[in-house]
Amino acid sequence: MQQLAPDTARDWRRMKSAAFTDGVEILLVSGFRSVRHQTDLIRRKLSKGVEIARILEVNAAPGFSEHHTGRAVDVATPGTRPLSEDFESSAAFAWLTGHGARFGFTMPTAATTFTASATSRGTGRSSGRRPSAAHRAAAEHFEEH
Repeated sequence: MQQLAPDTARDWRRMKSAAFTDGVEILLVSGFRSVRHQTDLIRRKLSKGVEIARILEVNAAPGFSEHHTGRAVDVATPGTRPLSEDFESSAAFAWLTGHGARFGFTMPTAATTFTASATSRGTGRSSGRRPSAAHRAAAEHFEEH
């Protein structure tokens, strides 16, 4: 299993079990990410020619990702490509949107965002929101290198 904060791991297991009981399979794609790993994700996308503005629509700049806390998860479901817009039309997305809050998770509804965050413990969701000025400034480092 991906690394998660203990309470988030417990809540994830409970939520996954409840979804399965309802006939929906959710898969954990990503949990904790170090700042270095987040940096590497962005650099790989830049090396493939993806513009930084497009990257920041779906990835937080290093140091700004909730994944650094171990309280955020990226999810997928069988039959959809992980972290793709396909997921938004899946039964898993609908289930998470309707039931995730019972387990302390919220599911953003932006078409390019599939991060659920354990918000009941005071963390807000950061992935998927339009990048703030600070977020963009932190990411400019990648455009220069």
